[in-house]
Amino acid sequence: MLKKLKQDSLQAEASSLESLAAKARRVGDIVAARQLSKRLDRVRHELTDLGVEGATSASVGIFFSGAPVLGSKGIKSEFAGHALENFQDLVSKHFATMERGDLGERGPVPVRPATDLMVTDVVRGSFGFVLEEADEQQQAIRTALADALQGVTVLVTNLASPQIEVFDEAAAEASPRVLAAARKFFKTLADAGAAVRIVEGDRDQQFSVETLRRARDRAEETEVTERDDVELTGRLAGLTPHGRRFDFEPRGDANQVISGTIAREVAQAFIDQLNLPGFDDPIGKTWRARFRVREVTHRNGNSRRFYTLLGLLEQLANPA
Repeated sequence: MLKKLKQDSLQAEASSLESLAAKARRVGDIVAARQLSKRLDRVRHELTDLGVEGATSASVGIFFSGAPVLGSKGIKSEFAGHALENFQDLVSKHFATMERGDLGERGPVPVRPATDLMVTDVVRGSFGFVLEEADEQQQAIRTALADALQGVTVLVTNLASPQIEVFDEAAAEASPRVLAAARKFFKTLADAGAAVRIVEGDRDQQFSVETLRRARDRAEETEVTERDDVELTGRLAGLTPHGRRFDFEPRGDANQVISGTIAREVAQAFIDQLNLPGFDDPIGKTWRARFRVREVTHRNGNSRRFYTLLGLLEQLANPA
């Protein structure tokens, strides 16, 4: 069972036991009160142990409700197949992007077999499935697929956010093929009139029919264009490689500050240099720098630009 679902079950049991034990004490049933208290202690001990456990392999619970679901009895097979296929495709493409960088516009997804998730349980209530990493070996450290699954959960949550600014940032950070996969996932759910709950790690996110329809419409009405050859000259005002953030003041516009992310490999190069003798801090100096610029444009014409620092190409003399 997923850690979050097990925690919820144990917490509900603990609450029930507390109530029953208190009732037994009120009516003077000492034996029942003692037995219930012992069981409550065991449940609390399980909760404590579960709290220090860290999941090392990928696992997620996806619970469907709405039009394609008939209570706890069943779910339309065609819908369930498409929804799980779309979710798997999203995980695979996000994982490939993490491992290999941005994918080409088409073609096979690299390392696809390494991302296979298996249906290991069917959960009643609202009808759901538990998906887990296919590797049967117990992992001592967290797997890359577990990190990818966490990233997908965050991406879906942000794309479904009611705040357009959160949606824009998530759309800009996702690679084009990952965003296309997310768009397809939302369309499958929204077109079917479904709602979904996703439980991953400590996250428990619920998406209503209306939320999914809004996410589908936004995704379908949004275009993301990209250039990775934009060069600017200016002062590097801030740099936090561990947080992968930068601030840059383009020359000739003292009132403008560009803030954004740092490419993963560039951030790691900065981190490696921090420990070298004679490290020369680049902050406060003038640079010719290269950026990736992604512009998120909505059907109404509103747009926002997002910058990723791809490298400091050349240090220049600071203006007098």
